[in-house]
Formats: sequence, structure tokens, C-alpha cells
Amino acid sequence: KKNNNESSHVVSGLKRCKNIFLDFGANIGDSAGKFIDSGFVGCDLKEKGNVVFDVTEREFKAAKANKIVNKFKSIMKALDKKPYDYCVYPVEGNPVFTERLKAIEDTVMNFSPRPVRNVHFLTEHVGAGQDGPTELFLDTVNEKQNFWGSSILKSHQDVKKSANEGGEPKSHPVEGITLSTLVKKSSVAFSPDASEEDKKDGHLIVKIDIEGGEYDLMEEVANSGVLCDYKAMGNTVDLVVEYHRMSITDPKVRNPLLGKKGKAENKLRECGVEIQGMSAMW
Repeated sequence: KKNNNESSHVVSGLKRCKNIFLDFGANIGDSAGKFIDSGFVGCDLKEKGNVVFDVTEREFKAAKANKIVNKFKSIMKALDKKPYDYCVYPVEGNPVFTERLKAIEDTVMNFSPRPVRNVHFLTEHVGAGQDGPTELFLDTVNEKQNFWGSSILKSHQDVKKSANEGGEPKSHPVEGITLSTLVKKSSVAFSPDASEEDKKDGHLIVKIDIEGGEYDLMEEVANSGVLCDYKAMGNTVDLVVEYHRMSITDPKVRNPLLGKKGKAENKLRECGVEIQGMSAMW
């Protein structure tokens, strides 16, 4: 059944692919950069360090590899795949980052050879439990941490800190998008004219770090059956999720969300979806 609230312009800039990396909570684009870095593990510059893609300078340089790089590499290695096999679609609705994310996209798409098959940042969207217009409440105080506490939850600790003396926090209108919708719009397996070959042997990697929004995002995709359908076609799904707990300050909001976690994860694991946790300081 079609969701009548489904984001109408989500397909703009998206190419349907067999292997996909979806990044919910892209922030400055650093996790997409780390995904690219995972293809260069072992390509060190002697004493200078590993080859990494600096998303701020938008160039390759020598630096110490981040630990999530090895996580991405391990996930892909099991299937004998590399970043250049994947289309990369990060989601980040904070307008503070839009210009720099578009610059990263332009830079990567102009590389030759390109380190990934395709990249497009969804800068008007946030991961959510349903498709359609919503608000992103903005963290305006943690500048050194790239305003990492922006959330669709008004009770997030960094949103509350950003509100002036108990007043209303600053927000930005965005389009909520579910994991189910983004998978259906980006995977060749769900194309109306997909061949039997198109439907199998694909790989979906999803990183989720959305400051409390992960509970509804995970519940929705568990209930929709989209990932289980994708898995049943003969594909592989890896989810890497950071769960936020005490940063959601209102227990009336927090406790019902925490109650969703186990049920959603169990339903996904039962059909073969792999789920890994991710620490806050990755």
C-alpha cells in the first residue's frame, strides 16, 4: 500500500543502485568520508599515516584512520566489496551544513576515478518514523562539535540548552523520510522493472545517528517489512545504530521510545538483518 504522505521529491538526484550506503545523520559529511576511507585501509603513506578523505578540505591526505573506518571495511570485506561498488546517500536536514555538503558532493562526483559509484546528500530531509513535513530542532551551542545535538525531539538536552532561558528552541522545517521509503527509492531491487538478477546479491549498509529519532525510524522499518523483503530476495543488510538515551531529557518521551528498541531489533534480526551498535565517540 502506498503511503500518501511519502516525500514527493526524494527521488531527485538518486540513482538506483545494487549496493547502497545510507547515512542518517550525516552532519558535516564525516561518516560518508569515513566510508570512502575504508577503501584505502592499507594504503599508508609510510610514517605520515593512512590515506583519508578530508571532508573539510575536500582532498585526500595522510592522517590516522578512524575506528569506524575498520567497521565499514569489515562489513564490506565479508562480501568482497569496496566503496566504489556503492552509491552513497547521506541525509542531513540542518541548513548550517547544506553548502558544505553540496561542495563535498560536487568534489567526489568530479573525481576520476571516483571512490564511490555515486553520492548525493539529501539536505532537506531527516530520518523519521513517517514521511512528510516535520521540524528539526537545532543545537546552536555546540559549535566545536558541529552542532551534533540537533534532533526531531524537542526534549533533547542540546536542543533545550540552545533555547533561550526556557523559551522555544530554534527549528527548521524539513521533510521526514523513513528508512523504508529511502530504500525503495534508491535500491534497484525495488525498481518496477527490476530483473531477477537486479533483485538479488545487493548490499545495504545503513548508519543511523539521529539523536533520538532512531527509535521511530527502526520501528517503522521493522513494521513495514521492507528490509525483510529485501533480505528475502537474496540481499544483505547491515545496520550500524547509535542509540541515545539520557540525552532525551523528558522521561515521558524517553521511556516509550526505549520500549520500542527490543521489539524492532528482534523483528529485523529474525529475518536476517545484521545490527551493530555504535558508540557516541566513533
